[in-house]
Amino acid sequence: MITILPSDNPFGCIGFLTPANVVTLSEPNDGNEKVYAKFLLKRYGGTIGEMVVTWKILQNTQDVYPTEGIINFIQEQSNETLVIEVLPDNIPEAEEIFSITIKSASEGGCILTNASEAELRIKENDAPIQFQSFQTYGFEGSILKVMVLRGLDLFGSRVGSISEYASVVFKTVPLSATPGSDYLDISGVLVFESGITRKEISIQIFSDLIPELKETFKVVLFNASNGILGNLTEIVVEIPENDDPYGLLVFDQSLVVIEEDQDAFVNVYINRTRGSFGNISVFWKINGTNLDSVFEETSGFLQFLSGEIFKKILIKVTKNNIPQEASLFTLELVNVTGEARFENSAFKPTVQIIVTDNDNAYGTFGFSSEETAVFLSTTPRSLSIKLIREGGTLADVAVYYSSYYFFKSSINMSSSAIVNPNGTVVFKFGQSAQFIVVEIKNDVFLSADSYFIVELDSIMISKSTLVPPSSPQLSIERSKRINITNNFANGEIGFYNIPVYIYVSEPSEGYIDVNLTLMRDGTASNTKVLWKISSPNPMLTKEDVESLNGSVIFKSGMDRVNLTIHILADNVPELDEEFTVELVELIGISDRLRGGANVAQVTIFQNDDPGGIISFSNVDPILLEENSFTEIEIIRTGGLLLLQQVFFEVVLGSMDFQQYKVIITFPVGISMKKQLLIPKDDDLPELNETFTVTLTSISGSILGTNSTFNITILPSDDPYGLISFKSNYENINREVCENKIQSVPVSFLVMRNKGLFGKLQVTWIVYEVNNINNTMSAEKDILPVSGVLTIEEGKEFASIIIFIQMDEEPEEDETFFVIIESVKGGATIKHPLQAVLKIPANDFPVTVTPSTINLIEGSNTNLSIHLSKMFSEAVYVGIKINFINASENDFSPVKKTITFLPFETEKFITLQAITDGVPELNETCIFFLASTTGDTVLYLNFSSEVTILENDDPYGVFCFSDINPIYTEEGKIVNIRVIRQMGLFKNVTVHWSTEKISTDLFLELDLGNSSGTLFFENGQKENTISIFVIDDNIPELEESFIVQLLGVTGANAQLGMNKTLKVNIQNSDYPNGVFEINSNLSTSLLAEDKEDSPLNGQIVFERKYGSFFSAKIIWQVYATYNKQTTGYVAWDLLFHARNKKNVLKTQSVRMHSSTAAYYFKND
Repeated sequence: MITILPSDNPFGCIGFLTPANVVTLSEPNDGNEKVYAKFLLKRYGGTIGEMVVTWKILQNTQDVYPTEGIINFIQEQSNETLVIEVLPDNIPEAEEIFSITIKSASEGGCILTNASEAELRIKENDAPIQFQSFQTYGFEGSILKVMVLRGLDLFGSRVGSISEYASVVFKTVPLSATPGSDYLDISGVLVFESGITRKEISIQIFSDLIPELKETFKVVLFNASNGILGNLTEIVVEIPENDDPYGLLVFDQSLVVIEEDQDAFVNVYINRTRGSFGNISVFWKINGTNLDSVFEETSGFLQFLSGEIFKKILIKVTKNNIPQEASLFTLELVNVTGEARFENSAFKPTVQIIVTDNDNAYGTFGFSSEETAVFLSTTPRSLSIKLIREGGTLADVAVYYSSYYFFKSSINMSSSAIVNPNGTVVFKFGQSAQFIVVEIKNDVFLSADSYFIVELDSIMISKSTLVPPSSPQLSIERSKRINITNNFANGEIGFYNIPVYIYVSEPSEGYIDVNLTLMRDGTASNTKVLWKISSPNPMLTKEDVESLNGSVIFKSGMDRVNLTIHILADNVPELDEEFTVELVELIGISDRLRGGANVAQVTIFQNDDPGGIISFSNVDPILLEENSFTEIEIIRTGGLLLLQQVFFEVVLGSMDFQQYKVIITFPVGISMKKQLLIPKDDDLPELNETFTVTLTSISGSILGTNSTFNITILPSDDPYGLISFKSNYENINREVCENKIQSVPVSFLVMRNKGLFGKLQVTWIVYEVNNINNTMSAEKDILPVSGVLTIEEGKEFASIIIFIQMDEEPEEDETFFVIIESVKGGATIKHPLQAVLKIPANDFPVTVTPSTINLIEGSNTNLSIHLSKMFSEAVYVGIKINFINASENDFSPVKKTITFLPFETEKFITLQAITDGVPELNETCIFFLASTTGDTVLYLNFSSEVTILENDDPYGVFCFSDINPIYTEEGKIVNIRVIRQMGLFKNVTVHWSTEKISTDLFLELDLGNSSGTLFFENGQKENTISIFVIDDNIPELEESFIVQLLGVTGANAQLGMNKTLKVNIQNSDYPNGVFEINSNLSTSLLAEDKEDSPLNGQIVFERKYGSFFSAKIIWQVYATYNKQTTGYVAWDLLFHARNKKNVLKTQSVRMHSSTAAYYFKND
């Protein structure tokens, strides 16, 4: 049995085929994302039999799985993929490098030393996001900055990747602090741009003026993206105690007054303002002089329990009967314990204490009960009245008095008889008595039974006091009456029944008499009374009064007599003429003129129209604008002697005119007056209004015929209205969101201010702010964009209604101007003429990136689903896949719904292309977003075309079906089968050629065709290369050439490992020659005996055809009998084919030649 051992690496050598043998990956973000490292192992050389390859990661790690294992290669398998999963661990790490080595290969396989190791690199990952510390302090009224670190440990050293964007959600969580009142309750997303390691969260700490002990809240980090949460995901913020939580002590008053004569005590309250936490004590004392004689207690302390906000100090004064003035003392808070404080640390709280004067310190003042002395003399006459001071006599005190003289039988007082009707008496310190002296004028006629009264008016202390004193005071007896007896009275003559005022009208003709009665007390003697007339009016002449002076006589026994004045008539306009009849002198013995009764007043009434006749100068109707004025001329004809007045009135004009009622005064000598007539700017819308202007007599003034006319105020104050938008902010600044279900009406209130007369047509239009010249640009968002609004008469307002159209088109904030352009119906337009409608950004698109993806089978990719806005509520996005020429089996399962939690804006979906080992062309599916919730839309970029690139050699791998050399002979056709493994897609052309191995082989001479192409149609699995070996009749040894596949055109097909094949052309045309005996040259007859001849002969061997190599001729002489061959015959056999079966070796050898003999079964 012959065994041919394995040769030419039949089982193959194993090595990594991955480019540069390095794979670099990022660690997955979470357990839902799968990241695989794939290393291609190549089985070089033969692929006979199965092979088991063991591998291992040299480093000890839990970052990947598995860390060791085996890979099985089956018969004829040349490639296999080693897949290692990168595991998420949420541990910050720098870049990690792992070495993967091939440990062994079974079944006689070998390991390529230069490709036995590969390297897996995991990029730095899991950058921690955390706070810088676990606690911080935030003071009231400040903005707290909380530092958040990304990719830094607590010592500031870099760790983890910061090359991409990262984000983390934060929010505040209350502990003992109250959100909204102590701090601003916030939440949000903190975004770290690439390379950024620090970000701050700003938190407003409110200043609430509420006393508080320390309060805390915390800030929490969660939902980290592109990073992990570090150890410090919470930070406690402490707001220190503030606003005096233990209290601020103040007095509730700055001054207290104690009256010894009353209660003799007072409560002084201490307020504990701000906070009232904890127990505190406060010490107090009173400062001043002679404290012990004034107060019962001068110091002490108070204790406030927690929660108590006020206490009182009882200040008591010691009572006595000693008159004392007011004294000032100071109550002071000395110190306080228990962390409370005084309001002003530089000054201690104090209260001023005033103990008022007491025990009638300054005395009581009044008249003495003793008889009042009256002294009469010529120079001067006077009264003397005694005053007394009872009680205390401290300080100087002034007493103010008034004195009056009352005439006989009269209650009317007079001070004209007294030299000093008002006076002052001063009591000095310690003085208890004083006198009031009233001087009487020497020329005063004192009537019998008249009297004097002296009254004490007031008192005043001569020094300033701390508080208004309770003394000095006046006694009950503060008035004194002194009667005048007959001993001191005088006699007198005067007019009767004074005062005397006589009024008389001028007679129309002749004269009239005025009689004035004179009276006297005594009648014993004759007395002549001289009189005269005087007047301030120079116009009074003898044309008015017949006599200007004269006399009357009292005869003995007469007590009355008449004085007669003659009043004369004339035709001259005159005013009232006043004149005085005065008694100027008595010619007698003892009588005297009565003071105040010696004159009489006579008045002659005005006459002959002295004041004139008053009228309007023009009574034509007047038209007047409300905001204008006119001047009305009023004239007086006739006399100009009187100051005359008339009543100027606009009838029923109180609401419409300024000075609608005016008294027009004509001073003496003035004949014309002008009166401005000014309509009120009453801001009341009105149409034409007509009023009557009249003159009315006052106090007998005389009016002419032109005493009335009409005036008309034209339409005013916008009677048809002022049109504008209602000016409140909410009406002219509307922000309304688009509705995803129906159109949303938005109304703008148009006001008709002022007048409501008539029907109005208001034209309006809408412009988009960014395209104000084109109203059509607004129509896609709102309708209508213009219109006419009708406001009926009497109506104050109407509404412009615009509908916000729903669409599913993403839009930024849009602002529109709604503008009132014009109005018909007499009204005018005013500001605001423009309202603003803002439609906030809406229909935020949900997009997918990238839009196209090419995948290699067995790999994966991430699709980014992006929300263009951060929402506070969850958003659900429905996913669908449209398989075009791919199928569900080509991908790992994908979630049907993606959930965006609040504040998330990006999600990733991993698409895994499943390795199925089936040759395939490009397979495409459309991954698209099918539905979305919230204020989101699918507008653009909501799909991604995913293509699994052609794989598993879809166009085929071409190789020879035979791996062993082919043997052939000259003159035959060699058929070499080329097979198409893997895919059979498309038409492909395989190019082949031959290459000689033997040096004496000439391809062009020995082969009918030395190169060419094979055409494989779509789906064709094999084809044949046919090479004709030319029979050249030239002896040749075995010759060899190689048939090789050069390449493939027509598609991206591959050549397999078996792309060369050796062809052996067996020996041909007897290369070692054909041996014959040349009978012509050989001896054919020999003598057996010596005697016979010839005895020697020759046999000539001839070598025909080839003459390669040396050759031995084995010859044998044998006898022939009857021409039949006797003996043994051997044949040489030449084998040109390899047989896989064992050849049985016999024990025999050829006779004579001793060559080995082989026995072949006939199969």
